[in-house]
Amino acid sequence: MKLLFVRHGETKGNIESGVYGRTDYPLTEKGEKEAHNSKKLIDSLTEDVKSIYSSGLTRARQTANIIRPNKNVKIDERFTEFDFGIATEYPTLQEFKQDYPDAVETQNDRYPNGESSKEMLNRVVSGLNDIVKNHNDSDTIIIITHGGPMFCLFEYIENYDFGEAPYINTSECVEIKYDGGEFRIISRHYYTI
Repeated sequence: MKLLFVRHGETKGNIESGVYGRTDYPLTEKGEKEAHNSKKLIDSLTEDVKSIYSSGLTRARQTANIIRPNKNVKIDERFTEFDFGIATEYPTLQEFKQDYPDAVETQNDRYPNGESSKEMLNRVVSGLNDIVKNHNDSDTIIIITHGGPMFCLFEYIENYDFGEAPYINTSECVEIKYDGGEFRIISRHYYTI
């Protein structure tokens, strides 16, 4: 099975570099161009896509509809962005940490009114396992998601330590092969604009 995980295109939140998590930003003009480049990339990797899944956030749904405009997109909230809780009220995580210095020391610590990194990892892995269970070995599946869930893929599949996974660009595609009960990251694809 081939799994193509694609991070959504650029949003205002990506430009401002603040703590936005689940804030529901749409794609910018550049983000729409990035999504069209992702479509070209995916078209070059495969002709037959069995299913496309997406986070329910606008930026992910827009990216999914650009990549496969005539395909029914299945919304799966397990692939939505990290929930920073009240930290999204702060311009930066550093400012949040000034008011909450002992919050979120480990991956098991939850952000106030949000989630922990471990909770995000568990939901992403749950979604990944359900996709594998519900599709055939020969299927190609696209999942449109966010930076946080894509970090989880690297933690889960390549055993990166918490917070050490590589940076994932907007509209980057990570190609994963599932075979014999194992996941392998095959390649990463990214076009700059």
